[in-house]
Amino acid sequence: MQGGEQEVSFGEGCFYKGVMMHELMHVIGFWHEQSRSDRDDWVVIQWENIQDGMAHNFDKYSQMEVDTLGAPYDYGSIMHYSAVSFSKSGLPTIVARNPTDETLGQRGGFSTTDVQKINQLYSCLGVHPDCGSSFLGGPSGEIKSPMHPQDYHDSLNCKWLINAMGTEPITLSFKEFSVEAGGARCMYDALKVYDGANERAPLLGTYCGETNPPDFRSSGDRMFITFSSDSSHGQRGFVIEYSSVQMLVDCDFDTDMCNLFQDRSDNFDWTRHQGSTPSGQTGPTADHTTRLGHYLFIEASSPQEVGHNAILRSPIYPPRDDGYCLDFYYHMYGVNVGDLNVYLFTGVRQEDLDWSMTGNQGNQWLRASISINPTSNFQETTTVW
Repeated sequence: MQGGEQEVSFGEGCFYKGVMMHELMHVIGFWHEQSRSDRDDWVVIQWENIQDGMAHNFDKYSQMEVDTLGAPYDYGSIMHYSAVSFSKSGLPTIVARNPTDETLGQRGGFSTTDVQKINQLYSCLGVHPDCGSSFLGGPSGEIKSPMHPQDYHDSLNCKWLINAMGTEPITLSFKEFSVEAGGARCMYDALKVYDGANERAPLLGTYCGETNPPDFRSSGDRMFITFSSDSSHGQRGFVIEYSSVQMLVDCDFDTDMCNLFQDRSDNFDWTRHQGSTPSGQTGPTADHTTRLGHYLFIEASSPQEVGHNAILRSPIYPPRDDGYCLDFYYHMYGVNVGDLNVYLFTGVRQEDLDWSMTGNQGNQWLRASISINPTSNFQETTTVW
């Protein structure tokens, strides 16, 4: 989105509330929901059912291009395509991996997450900016009341959605708690905890006073917390720690691309493949793990030219105290083999070349292990030249 005035025109067939709301969401800076980098975890695109020339409408973009604001994938978003958008036969073009009672591509109005994302993007979540981000992801984190350790302000309305971005439950632990008491119903200031994604989820409890609430464990991968204060008497507030147990990523490409995605700025793409590579005297005859599975490869022969590159990007990961280990096998065999590079990418610049190998390494799979200790959110990018 470019800053300043935005012009919008609506043609025939677009004079419906839901359609206009959808288009105005584009105007204020939002992409289609199925354009997110993680969309393949939530939907399957049925490319064979898409009208000729319309496949570009289903492009997927990197996390650097589409900022999800930390929000969970939303089947019910007004920005999601319907199940049969651009279908050439009436058959589905989008199928939900985890079907719910929400309608793909509804145009009845904003979903709860749509509203939260608009408020997040335009800082409309509460009267004080120290409410902070409304979307909290990653394996662990901390929520503090506004102005902590000083007293919080009056007339606050803060909301936080914790999304573990996986299937593991969330554990919530209160480290400090001092909120103006108001009887059993917390009539003045109150913190509420919900077992789900919004205020329609089961309410686990409403808390005020000086006693730490109990620890909580969610039934799913989301928890929702609200905090409101009245017009007087702020107190020190609270510190909450949350965490979710996440499995280490262990993937062999037998079912998908392992959450890696193709960069749109390179010259050609990586290919998921099984068995021997097409060109003779180059590449492996089978995958490393079972000899019957899949692997990713690039075809370095014609029409590729010297200087062409193919780039894979990982999801964005948060920093960890104990760092990360990237462990993989590679096969570089043939006369036209170039460079295989792994970079640490922070979204500002490629700041570290983590690992590199050049030229023919023989007809064999070799193992590489890289220790990564980033201090901010990062991606790993794998580049072949």
